[in-house]
Amino acid sequence: MRHAPTAKTKHPAIVRRMADAIVQATEGRGSCSIADLRNAGFTTDEITQHGEAARDAAAERLRHFAEAA
Repeated sequence: MRHAPTAKTKHPAIVRRMADAIVQATEGRGSCSIADLRNAGFTTDEITQHGEAARDAAAERLRHFAEAA
């Protein structure tokens, strides 16, 4: 059964792309700033709307990487 989209799942593609950018920046520099996301091509509105979900997804991926190491 599919659930109705929520604020966190309505645009999963952008959340995945933003999470990818966060993981890449974090792995390369140890952190990811709003400026990093802007430089990756995300707008201020996209960061505001999807940043929290993307940060959560990125944190989960980074935890998995750390556990595997």
